[in-house]
Amino acid sequence: MAPRRPLSDGGEVDAGCAKLPPVNFLLHRAFALREGLGPAAGVGAMLPDLWRMADRDVRARPGRGSDALARGVDHHLEVDRWFHRTEVFVYGERDLTRALAQLEVPKLGRFGHIGWELCLDGAWLQREEQAALALRADLAGVGVDDAVAAARAHGAERLSSARHARFRGTMERIFEGLSGGWGEGYAEPERLAERIDGIRRRVGLGHVPDEKRDALVAVLATYLERAAEALPRLEVDRERACA
Repeated sequence: MAPRRPLSDGGEVDAGCAKLPPVNFLLHRAFALREGLGPAAGVGAMLPDLWRMADRDVRARPGRGSDALARGVDHHLEVDRWFHRTEVFVYGERDLTRALAQLEVPKLGRFGHIGWELCLDGAWLQREEQAALALRADLAGVGVDDAVAAARAHGAERLSSARHARFRGTMERIFEGLSGGWGEGYAEPERLAERIDGIRRRVGLGHVPDEKRDALVAVLATYLERAAEALPRLEVDRERACA
């Protein structure tokens, strides 16, 4: 069977009655650093996903600046176009979608896209022992003020005053959470299950039933292992794409 066509623009994933934001911001930072963009641009490569978590109408656009953060944002958009066409993504998303659907939880199969991205982020964290400390240092070097200011060229300038205040407040909590170890949980299947459950609740799909939680954790543990096996292939594909 041919793989289902993935998103090609890094946009939202249709979850039936809601829209789910892309979430593989840790891997975006990793590729930016591998390609020599530097720590600030590495944070910039995370921002499109973090902005969307804070307000779905703040959507990254290419060519909106030349500083390090803007270069990171542009890198994110270019990597998304490449990543969502790779075999590692297409087949991993397809297989996890099927595995989640077999748990017979309403619309859980729609989380194959997000789940596979989370697993790849988690596998990268498992492999890179110092990644969490480096991320905290890079976030401290950029700061929320710069991240929020950079969003003005990507839709934040059109937000009402009240909505912009909420956007800023959410960005502050995201930075605090990442600096406090929130992202490190992606390396643990139990925390990945919590993340998926939290997104489901946020978009109105409700909790994963308690009787299905252990099965969900088991599926995610399997796909964390598969993501660890897939990461080297993804990195080689990226090197070839950049050659």
